[in-house]
Amino acid sequence: MGGNAAAGIKDIRRKKGLPDANRQWADEERVLEAPPAHMKPALALMMYIGLGPKDALTLPRNFYKGGEISTRRSKTGEPVFWPCPAQLAAILLAPSPW
Repeated sequence: MGGNAAAGIKDIRRKKGLPDANRQWADEERVLEAPPAHMKPALALMMYIGLGPKDALTLPRNFYKGGEISTRRSKTGEPVFWPCPAQLAAILLAPSPW
């Protein structure tokens, strides 16, 4: 390629006052009583350990063992390991709604 096709295009300015795109969840957003039972494990994985939606939805149940979660990130392939918070463990150990 002879040059940068995007050279000279102005950046789009972010509006002031918007929350950060990848910010920590606020306490009032951490509500797991409302969603259906089949959605709680994925939402809890995203909320408590920061998994992305794709990783949370495709994580097999057997990747949680003995209070720990071990897997690889789908985007980068990097291995990741988390100690599992008690609140998340309770959701993961609940009987499956399926």
